Amino acid sequence: MNLGYENRQFVYNFTQKFTPEPYHYFEIWTSSMIYKIGNLNASLVFYLTIPSLFVSQIFLALLAVIERSGKPSFIHILCIIILLFAVSFMPVISLVTSKTVKEMYVLGTHKWMSILLFVIWFALFFYYGKKKEAYYILLCLPFVNIITIVWIYGVIGVVLTWNLLIKKKIDKAYLIPYVVSVLIYLFFVICGPERSSSVREPFKFSLLRLYFTQAVMYSLYYIHIIIALYLLNRKYFLFCLRKFFPILAITFIVTESFSIFLRGWNYDATQFPSVSIPVCLFVFLVCVFLNIVSRMDWTNRNKIIIGGFALVSFLLTFSVCKISYNSLSIDELKYRSEILSKLPTQNEYRIGFYRDANDERGWGGGLGRVDGLMKPDFLDYYHNNVWHFTVNKGDNEFVYGTENSPYRDFYMAENKRDTTLTDDEIRLKYIKENKIEYLEILSGVLSDSFLSHFILIAENKESGESFYKLAY
Repeated sequence: MNLGYENRQFVYNFTQKFTPEPYHYFEIWTSSMIYKIGNLNASLVFYLTIPSLFVSQIFLALLAVIERSGKPSFIHILCIIILLFAVSFMPVISLVTSKTVKEMYVLGTHKWMSILLFVIWFALFFYYGKKKEAYYILLCLPFVNIITIVWIYGVIGVVLTWNLLIKKKIDKAYLIPYVVSVLIYLFFVICGPERSSSVREPFKFSLLRLYFTQAVMYSLYYIHIIIALYLLNRKYFLFCLRKFFPILAITFIVTESFSIFLRGWNYDATQFPSVSIPVCLFVFLVCVFLNIVSRMDWTNRNKIIIGGFALVSFLLTFSVCKISYNSLSIDELKYRSEILSKLPTQNEYRIGFYRDANDERGWGGGLGRVDGLMKPDFLDYYHNNVWHFTVNKGDNEFVYGTENSPYRDFYMAENKRDTTLTDDEIRLKYIKENKIEYLEILSGVLSDSFLSHFILIAENKESGESFYKLAY
């Protein structure tokens, strides 16, 4: 966040230069702006402030949908809250069949919240008749999150082509921004590093069944919201469905097609429909829902329907969003406190972490790998610019790009250069060359001769973790 590296190479950026690559940086840009201006802790801002900011913006946008029909009341605000807590109906469907699409709570992660925020902004501007402004917001979305590139460019491309070939007309105010946006993005992708993955699923004709099975699953995704809309105002709901169904259908066909045919190059292509379709459906259904409740009479029947929907929605949410909190032991608290008390204030902290081959603490593709990425540890919540370097290499062949590490490359090169070097000698040389000042042993045992180069700062005998400082 602080150094401006817009790629997924992490600590590789300290060893070589990489060009920027598309990803999802909007939430990181926003977080960096807030914590730099306020001189705050980057991790706390990212995990606490950003979700609050995004959700409040989404809430205000939905409130504006109701305001078009009149002044919002307390019951309208409750409806918005109920909708924001709504998850899909997949938990229930999965009880019947295991072959379901992925459950995606639209407020579940930062990257999904940022997508939802821009799509709701688009819907809001469109709803208020500002179609060009809404269109420009939509064109920003692929830059906010790469996973929307197929959805946005694909659907807009189909609509523009339809107008050109069938209606024999094209509006330059829509065509030129689209072409410019696509060209900029293509340049961004071409100049970026290779994005292919060793985790792939070669195309086979049986995958074509997804056009049917996924269509059925996604039609049931928010079935509880659909039933509530049908009962509240069947005529208006069917009118909106007929009007926007072509866009929903094109979204499904485009994203599902790219998912089927590109997963042989990169399995992340499966995210094209699994993110785009739920967000698209959610925004459509929520806007229709709020438009209905803002104009309807609050009869006893309608109150019962809203109450029943709220009950079902909250039961689904609580069945999905189960969070368990593990309290820290006294030994762990003492261990962390001792480290924090002995760490001086520095511009950056370069910390090497060591763990044995059976340690499954990891992040992303590196889950369960010795040199996989690590989640932020407690130090990240007290200090900015904490850089974690793995100082151990697994015996496995890495599968995901995130499982590789600078240390693995360094180890291979040094071992090839001089086969007499021991693992400890290679590890110590790597630590010195990369100016790693601290060492955290998360699991496993290092030799006494290697540890003689370090000073013990803190030790947790219960967990086996220990924290050292380089002696020179």
